[in-house]
Order: sequence, then structure tokens, then C-alpha cells
Amino acid sequence: MAEYLFRGKEHGGRNEWVYGLYLKDGVIDPMHYIISDCGDKYHVLPKSVGLWSGLKDKHYGMVFEGDIIEYNQYNETFVGVVRFGIYNTTDGNKYIGFYVDWGKWPHTEYIRNDLLFWIEEDKAVVIGNVTDNPELLEVGGNE
Repeated sequence: MAEYLFRGKEHGGRNEWVYGLYLKDGVIDPMHYIISDCGDKYHVLPKSVGLWSGLKDKHYGMVFEGDIIEYNQYNETFVGVVRFGIYNTTDGNKYIGFYVDWGKWPHTEYIRNDLLFWIEEDKAVVIGNVTDNPELLEVGGNE
């Protein structure tokens, strides 16, 4: 059986990251919760919720949806966001799963976007996440 682990940033209160199962409660005005292993229920910011990819980067940090990864090659730095969904590869095929959204960074149209490639080859490392570090996604002078 697959193991699912989510994280979310606590809404109000301590404003810390919490880990566990994800629950969306309500239809009209839904509330978003993370339920920890010990059964504690935390109200979290909806945009902060991310699923664990099942992977760890080269520093053994867990890689979650919404994490920002960095890749350096040929004196260039590329930054992307870990996402889950349907994506197109550089060879034109479509897949579903975890991938890297390279966004507005230049010269990324030929860079692979399947997350497993970057993590297994120790080519990329998590440098932050979109909730705490949105400034890491800014492309200086290249927008």
C-alpha cells in the first residue's frame, strides 16, 4: 500500500509546518487540515499544502510538492518548482506524476522536467518552497 504524507503551513497559531494526512472539510467554504500521526488536527493555509514525492534530495531532505529546487550547470543556475500533474517532456510525450516546472527561466526548453531524473542523479537540491521563499522564483534581469 502506498504511503501518503502531506505538509501544510499552520494557519494562525504558531505558523509552523505540520505533517500528516490532508483533509479538506466543507463544500461552500472549505477548511483545510493536516492530521498528525498522533491525531492532532491543524488548520493550514490551502496554498501551502503539498504531497511528499517519496523522494529525498542529496542532503536527505524530503521533496514535497511546492518545493523549489536548484540546478547548476555550465555556470548557469536554474530554479524550478516541484509540481504534481500532467506534464509534457522534451521529447513531446505526456506523463503524470511529479515534475519540475522551470517557469520563466531562460534556456530551459530543452531541460528535462521529470523530478526523478534530477533527484536520482543528485543534480538538484531543495533550496526553499513557494510559501516561505517566493522570491527564489524571481528571474533577475531575465523577465
